[in-house]
Amino acid sequence: MKHHFSREDNILQFWSGGADSTYLLLQNLMCKRKVTCVYVSIMNNRKKCEREADAREKLKEDIKIFCKHFGCPHPLYYPDSTIRVRGKSFSDCPMPQQIMFAMFSLLLGTDFGEVQMGVVLGDSMRGVRMNQAIADAYKQSVYCPIPPITYPIEDVSKEAIYLTLKGYDDTLGTDFLGHITCCEQVEKPCGKKKMCHPCQTQAEVFRRLKWTK
Repeated sequence: MKHHFSREDNILQFWSGGADSTYLLLQNLMCKRKVTCVYVSIMNNRKKCEREADAREKLKEDIKIFCKHFGCPHPLYYPDSTIRVRGKSFSDCPMPQQIMFAMFSLLLGTDFGEVQMGVVLGDSMRGVRMNQAIADAYKQSVYCPIPPITYPIEDVSKEAIYLTLKGYDDTLGTDFLGHITCCEQVEKPCGKKKMCHPCQTQAEVFRRLKWTK
């Protein structure tokens, strides 16, 4: 399990309330980094945003327990930012270019030393790196700079992430596994049907780990 953390301490991290970004946040806190979390509400999928907002509120209590136990600095939480993209639903949007372009526009002129994203082993964005190409385009066309964008856990597997979160739950009495969310269905959550790709991925990871949820 390989992390690619830099020495930068003033970090802005995209945090959705899912397993990957939560794992990344906890590793940053464990390393005593100053982290500010930002969430981007993509209004083409309001239900998903509501589910993720609920998850983050529950996870904040788990993070308090984590920080107290390990003597970590508490993260700062930016107010949610909102963007709209073309397409009637989130799944209809031209990903990842349009959404990444809108997300990165929020970073223009910020004084953070680094921006982190929870891209992990097996993610489609890990291979394409379209978001980095968009960031490079910004640097060439916009006078106001954006911070470097990094992917510290890009070599970490989903299995390692879930096992780590379970370890924290077992040790601290937290409920990271119960509070994280992954569903991207536009209306009702997938439930047992596991229709969206993230829910299918989670189910496959749990199957390999011989877990049930």
